[in-house]
Amino acid sequence: MQGFGRLDSFLGEAIARSVRRNKGQEKPAPTGWPKLDEALNGGLWPGLSVLVGNSGTGKTQFALQMALSAARKKIPALYVGLELDRLGFASRLMALDYRIRTKLKMQWSDIYVGRQREPDEFTPLLTDVFKVARHHLAEIPFYFEHSGPKGWPVSNLEKRVEQLRKNHPKGNSPYPPLVVLDFLQIIGQEPGEKAELRERIGAASYAGKALATKHDVAVLLVSSTSREHYSKLVGFSRSRSGKKEFIDGWPTSLSFDELKGTGKESGEIEYSADANLVMCQEEPGEPVHIAIAKQRAGVPSWVTMDFDGCMFTNDRATETAKKEEEDGGDSGLF
Repeated sequence: MQGFGRLDSFLGEAIARSVRRNKGQEKPAPTGWPKLDEALNGGLWPGLSVLVGNSGTGKTQFALQMALSAARKKIPALYVGLELDRLGFASRLMALDYRIRTKLKMQWSDIYVGRQREPDEFTPLLTDVFKVARHHLAEIPFYFEHSGPKGWPVSNLEKRVEQLRKNHPKGNSPYPPLVVLDFLQIIGQEPGEKAELRERIGAASYAGKALATKHDVAVLLVSSTSREHYSKLVGFSRSRSGKKEFIDGWPTSLSFDELKGTGKESGEIEYSADANLVMCQEEPGEPVHIAIAKQRAGVPSWVTMDFDGCMFTNDRATETAKKEEEDGGDSGLF
């Protein structure tokens, strides 16, 4: 029976791995935001994480920026963008990389449509952006997969992760490769099969979990919010009287348990994932609150970020959950 055995059959391996982590020989994939890394015990450890958010909160940009940050640190990143074509993917990456390097304003949509805004001390020439991209982005271990005309079945995921590990074998780096699937609700049918959306989402999630374990990678699945939970994540800190309810700067109207399972057709998967991140926003244009609603080796917490439509920045402090949330949540090592 797979996975069955006496404790002494794997205890030594577990101790050795814990020692390697203690010595920094095994590390999580950093997210690119120090406060989020702090809340996640260093970043994304090998395993399955789920990111949930409403339309317009920047789920794709958030996941792309995280993957780009990893690749810039020479950590292999595979981005399966089922909504993005190659031009859209490259445009977003070029804009993000240029802004990170120069701090100058650059919107990915300008690159996508080939629009040159009036250059000034804050707005660069497109040719400068392209020059920087050709010099830097071609050198990083970033891989992209997009959906074909017949859709993208989950069976492709195993093939791509195996190829990623073939290119970047275990032991070559203390960091796990990062694999992002964006997003669950448009995963395609397997050839010759007709499965319901819930079944396809379940298959993708279980495949992600299995591949994370088998190949020692960090897998992030991006999920849209279900219709019945959509309003929870907008204006989420307002009471019925219309007043905002905050304690020490963090919203109190929703518990972490309420935030679990808010994804469309993916709620059960979120409960079984190793980490569950939920994006909440008061109003469009306002800061985005990232709820770490669950993580197996840590406590729930909030991290607040600013998002300008292209890049997320995080200069705000991380607050851990209240004691009662910690006791009630699914935290702890096992």
